[in-house]
Amino acid sequence: MSVLSDNYVDEENSSQILSSNSSAYKQGKIFGIDLSSAIAIYSLDIHPNDHILDLCCAPGAKLCLISNILDNVGIGTITGVDISKNRLSVCKNLCKKYKITKVRLFLEDGTKFNVLAPSYLEPIKKMIGQLHELHINENRLKNPEDKSDKITPFWTPKILRNDPQKRDSQYLYDKVIVDAECTHDGSISHILKYEKYGWETFEKNFLNPDRLNSLWDLQRNLLRNGWSLLKPDGILVYSTCSLSKKQNEDVIEWFLANYKNARLETIPNIANLKTAPLKVNEYNNTDLFKLVRFDPIHSNTSGFFVAKIRKIKET
Repeated sequence: MSVLSDNYVDEENSSQILSSNSSAYKQGKIFGIDLSSAIAIYSLDIHPNDHILDLCCAPGAKLCLISNILDNVGIGTITGVDISKNRLSVCKNLCKKYKITKVRLFLEDGTKFNVLAPSYLEPIKKMIGQLHELHINENRLKNPEDKSDKITPFWTPKILRNDPQKRDSQYLYDKVIVDAECTHDGSISHILKYEKYGWETFEKNFLNPDRLNSLWDLQRNLLRNGWSLLKPDGILVYSTCSLSKKQNEDVIEWFLANYKNARLETIPNIANLKTAPLKVNEYNNTDLFKLVRFDPIHSNTSGFFVAKIRKIKET
């Protein structure tokens, strides 16, 4: 069994141990996530006081791992966004099951979402023992002028419900993950579903030309928006569960060409893992060799693509 943190289990290599029928799973002591997906989260280089935006958060396994790394030792928070109410409801249930407290979930379009990181952190400071008394300024929190601009979260625990959603640039996020909607052609769990639904359904849902064109636009727009919400010197991780070069290397090449303050960085500890060959030979940018691919043949995982990008401070 591969274990990366206290209650994370690599579900690809632990299928006989991790089961929805196991008592540990039912009690919320462990959760499963593909190793390749976990690498995307570890690439964020999370610290206890980081405010993290998960721009396509459902169904929630990555969000659980982020929370597990953050722990309750700092004031760091998670903001999760998804456009699907059903999938976000699953995410909400996971948050409740695993008692994730420092999280906000928003039912919003990730390409347009513009709520910055929480600024009212006194309840969190009290929870972790950094604040002995809590005095709430009700006038500040219930200012009618601010109310019309606030977006009501789909769900959040009590400690983050009174955040005024300030717009100052100091409240940009420290880390952003864009686990973008894709064709899911690398995901073993998704592929197996279509043995039941039929391959014609898979082709209709994911592989028709109109769907592919809309996906490429969506992936770029998610990156654009995630980048706009990221602090200078912050880290954005882009990932998909597709094997398609068009949805992976092509997207990153486009992004680097259009955002000169973006710099690819090496995925941490990647030398210790089995990865799949990249599709970068036709590109001039040698930094693209810092991208990472996983696939069932080379990595013994689902297909997955990860890029770690740092936002360079402007001088």
